[in-house]
This record gives sequence, structure tokens and C-alpha cells, in this order.
Amino acid sequence: MNGSITSKTPHIDAIANNGMTFTNGYVSGSVCSPSRAGLLTGRYQQRFGHECNLGDNYANTDDALLGIPVSEITLASILKREGYKTGMIEKWHLGEEKQFYPCNRGFDDFFGMLGGGSLYLPGKATNIIRNYTKVDYLSLPYLTDTFGDEACMFIEKNMANPFFWLFLKKDG
Repeated sequence: MNGSITSKTPHIDAIANNGMTFTNGYVSGSVCSPSRAGLLTGRYQQRFGHECNLGDNYANTDDALLGIPVSEITLASILKREGYKTGMIEKWHLGEEKQFYPCNRGFDDFFGMLGGGSLYLPGKATNIIRNYTKVDYLSLPYLTDTFGDEACMFIEKNMANPFFWLFLKKDG
């Protein structure tokens, strides 16, 4: 947020004053997975059959087909091709089979859950992965803190390069 009276944000204010501000945001779907699919592809998700959240809405569909079709190009893939370091943290919810993993869809780094949610309590987040590998959930503190730490590490690691970092929070 820029222009706050209670919290001083001079750097964010400078970006807003010297650039562009957006006061409204819109998504192309009413639930999270289709909205994410639309955001990452730049296309209406209905054009490639991703109108609903994954899961029970596709009960008679093979899991190998549940995700953004591999024929769809993602923003992360384009930016990676142009030399950006790409990272994503938190909830993916765009396919749980290997071909749909974030690191197979243009992201250099991923830390989060592939499905629609997770427990956030320390030692309870059993479904968190880093790139392709399941994380030892017993070692994880409160998940919100962990996501913040991961974001900081990604930014610090890539601050000398152009980077695209995506943090798609749990509820949307």
C-alpha cells in the first residue's frame, strides 16, 4: 500500500509517484485455481478447460489431465526465457502430477503446496515441497513465517538479477 498515514513507506511511495498505481484488480474466475490459470497464461481459462477448482469438480477425469495443459505457455516460462530468475511461493493448485509442477511450468524455484491447502501449525504441514522434493514437515515452523522467510531468501539470492517472484496466497 502506498500513501499510508499510519505506516511510513517512502520507497513504495516513490515507486507509486514515479510510476503507475493500480487501484482496482479483477480476475477472470470466481475461485482460486481458474484465476491462477488465467493469471499465469494471460488467457481466459475456459479456453483450455480450466473453469473450476481442481478436485471433486473433475471427479471422472484422470489425474494426469488435471492441471494447466502443458501446451499452455506461462508467464514464468516467457520471463525465464528472457533471463529472469523465477520463483513461486505458497499454493500452486494448478496440477499435482509431475508435468504440472511449477518447476516444469517456468519456475526456477518453488516452495509450497501443490494442492488446495495445508495446515499451517508447526510440524503439521505434511504436503509442502521444494521444487520436486517433499520437505520434512516436522522441521517447519508456523507456515506463514516459513513462507515469509522463503520469500526473503529468494529475493536476497536473486537481487542482482532481474527476477519474477510470485506469491499466491492460500485463499486466492
